[in-house]
Amino acid sequence: MPDVKIKITGLDDIIKRYPQAPARIEQGIKRAFLKSLFSAIQQVRTRTPVKTGHLKRSIGNPAFGGWKWIKGKIASMGTNINYAIWVEVRRARHPVGDWKYMERGIQASLKNIKGFFEREIADAIRKLTMK
Repeated sequence: MPDVKIKITGLDDIIKRYPQAPARIEQGIKRAFLKSLFSAIQQVRTRTPVKTGHLKRSIGNPAFGGWKWIKGKIASMGTNINYAIWVEVRRARHPVGDWKYMERGIQASLKNIKGFFEREIADAIRKLTMK
């Protein structure tokens, strides 16, 4: 399944100047993770092949065999539906959606994900420097 890595640079001067910076930036990063996770789930679901709707419904939804979580600096979402991997990697044709639905959904959400992190960190820095 696809991985997305975000690297945040250029915060050393802010952290040195403002003792409360790490906590404020961490709060912003948590918000960015949550927004990113929901954006990715939405994009993946719109591309998920549909026959019965069970696979689409399950992505990121524990009530239907899926999951979503954030632990530290890692966020994850997916499904435990046993045929999901076959739909992802095989060139299966479906009336709605197509193969590589996870990969294509994640790729479609990258711009939003980057924007969430940029805005949350910029907002945290702006709030620090206003005082």
